[in-house]
Amino acid sequence: MVQIALHVGRDGDWQEQLQVWLNYHNVNPSYGFDDSKARSLLVDLSTEVSYAAEQPTIQLEAGNVVVIPGAPGLSLDIDDTLDRLRAASSTAYNLEIPLIMQVIEPTKADTGVITEQAERILQRQITITAYDVLTEQTLAWLLDRDEIASWLYMVPGEGTAPQVSVNKHNIHDTLVQLTELMGDGRGFRYDEAEQQIWEAFMSEQDTVNVYLTHPERTYAVQPGDTLTRIAVRFGMPPGRVAEVNRDIDIDHLSIGQIIRVPSQDILTPYMAVSGKKIVVSLAEQRVRVYENGGLRWDWITSTGLSDSPTANGVFQVIEKVDRAYASQWDLWMPYFIGVYEAGGTIVNGFHELPILANGQRLWAGSLGRPASFGCIILGIPEAETLYNWAETGVVVVIQ
Repeated sequence: MVQIALHVGRDGDWQEQLQVWLNYHNVNPSYGFDDSKARSLLVDLSTEVSYAAEQPTIQLEAGNVVVIPGAPGLSLDIDDTLDRLRAASSTAYNLEIPLIMQVIEPTKADTGVITEQAERILQRQITITAYDVLTEQTLAWLLDRDEIASWLYMVPGEGTAPQVSVNKHNIHDTLVQLTELMGDGRGFRYDEAEQQIWEAFMSEQDTVNVYLTHPERTYAVQPGDTLTRIAVRFGMPPGRVAEVNRDIDIDHLSIGQIIRVPSQDILTPYMAVSGKKIVVSLAEQRVRVYENGGLRWDWITSTGLSDSPTANGVFQVIEKVDRAYASQWDLWMPYFIGVYEAGGTIVNGFHELPILANGQRLWAGSLGRPASFGCIILGIPEAETLYNWAETGVVVVIQ
């Protein structure tokens, strides 16, 4: 249309061009229809006006399974609406073109069949347990039909008939409720626990053990406090406390200053091994190994010197190396059992009397008193025995 108007007054001889300048000249409008742009517009519009059908759901009412019917949805029929737009495109009048919507019916559920399936699932129970490494208590929660009912949903079955299944992600809400009941900041590693509980429930196990988490803490500096004293108070290696307080001068603390203390979970990241525990007495310089509640071994040891003390707290076996090398001291540590990260890349733990590069044994006559750079030194037969007995996750209490 613009091109037609452009040629008016420019085509023809000079007389025809003069007539255009002296008189009005009408140019009839011309309309076009861009299918591609119209379809793109309708696709965008479809996301705003269409909505899925609500599928039937299951819930408990007064302890009984009730199937709640679904509700229909609507979907924009893009092709039919586009045909109407195309047909109306040749007129110059303003027209309202109604959207063509298709009704999406929800799945029809056989109430009797669904109720029977749900009842079979709801007859089962599962107990969730979690061991607290700090209190040495095992917490337990028995989940029955009231909790499990919230996990149920309908999925497509054979043909068009739906069937009842367990939605793994709904277990998350149950875990949040248990966390709120504890009310002290403890909780769960939710994604991991969801998967564990779902797998246990689907395989008809009646008990599942999950990891119990602990919150980060804060502490207001008191008179006489140092970073080391604060770390000892919370059973945390000083280096780990320093790592989360990089924004403060840890050598010049002020009274009332707030110090962050990491979660216990950084020291005990693994599920605790049931029935096994190692206790290190710094005062007595002894290592006592317990199995199923009874004392199995009681050995003499050497822990860290005063200028490189062994940290107190609750830890775990986090790694094992049959012959580890300490580059900062140029010595070998046979049967090394890593227990905690002291800070940076340094890991302290149990090992046999160390060996210098020239083959000389260190501290052979020092067992029974502090002598190490922070590790827990055992005699030659004892270190190998402990190395073979302790797997990753065994709790280590240093006190």
